[in-house]
Amino acid sequence: MQSIPSGHSEIPNLVGDTMVDGEGRRVGRVTDVVSRPDTLEAEWLVVKTSVFGRQRLVPMAAATEDGDTTHIEFSREDVLSAPVPEVATSLAVFERKALMEHYHFAA
Repeated sequence: MQSIPSGHSEIPNLVGDTMVDGEGRRVGRVTDVVSRPDTLEAEWLVVKTSVFGRQRLVPMAAATEDGDTTHIEFSREDVLSAPVPEVATSLAVFERKALMEHYHFAA
């Protein structure tokens, strides 16, 4: 497994990967990568948790790639209980702050 770089040009093609949690349970499928608007560095992975599930965001810093699988250090429950932004690919400042607090990352 390799950690995922956050630099814009170094991001591997994660879209379509299956995301699994620390216990190996399926969380969903990666559908997009969201960058910070001020630096354009990739910051979040958008994951669709089920056919009818809402898109959730997971910090890219908590992910590692292994082939077609993206492993995260959070549990499936952590992802499902995360705040859901109005538009997953365009975070408002307060939405980013809420997500950072949820995942215990410094804002």
